[in-house]
Amino acid sequence: MKRWMSLAAGAALVVAACSSSATPETTVAGEAPTTVVSTTVAPVTTVPATTTSQPAPTTAVPVTTTPPTTAAPTTTAAPTTTTTTVAGTVYEVPDPSNPDYYPAPLQAGSDLFGSGCSPGAGPLPDGIWFGQLTNVGPNSFDFDLMCFAPNPPGSTEEDGIGDITNNNPAIRTVPVGSSAHVYVLDAAMNWMDMLYQTWSVAPTLGNGCPLPCTFLQGWVYVNGGEATEITMVWTP
Repeated sequence: MKRWMSLAAGAALVVAACSSSATPETTVAGEAPTTVVSTTVAPVTTVPATTTSQPAPTTAVPVTTTPPTTAAPTTTAAPTTTTTTVAGTVYEVPDPSNPDYYPAPLQAGSDLFGSGCSPGAGPLPDGIWFGQLTNVGPNSFDFDLMCFAPNPPGSTEEDGIGDITNNNPAIRTVPVGSSAHVYVLDAAMNWMDMLYQTWSVAPTLGNGCPLPCTFLQGWVYVNGGEATEITMVWTP
């Protein structure tokens, strides 16, 4: 009986010893006992940072489309008909002391004196032209172009000075150059040379035509679109 109680008492001591393995609380006299609360801190879970690699944004350069070039249509100019003159040719009286009463034909194959009588419409082109002068002014005159052909074969000069015809009644205004000269026969059959500005004041006074000359007819020398010389002809 004493042996069992000794074993029980030993077991109780073992149990007591196991229960007192915790740190004993220290109680100071006069102070309230301190209760130690055991706080369990939850473990911190560190989440590794996730690095997402994204490509740098790309700014696309806009593409400019150039519209196709349309070639301008080629325009073909209509051909024009003009009076042909010899480049560099100057039409002038060869001898002012004895001007040509019958300028030689200038058109190949023509029997008409001077440049003929078919220059076409418009201003009188450069050349030597025969006709009648009217409305004589200080800077211009009106001109009726005529055809002047040689006397018919077998005729004599007493029959006429030539064969003058007027196929076109058109009137052209001819400007006069500032230094133009006019050659007129006087009654003694001498040529008088005077400036156009002097002659234009009284064009009939300087004409010593022995016949009743009622028309102012003569040769007009045109250069650069202006009359530069005029040879008056006696015509009844």
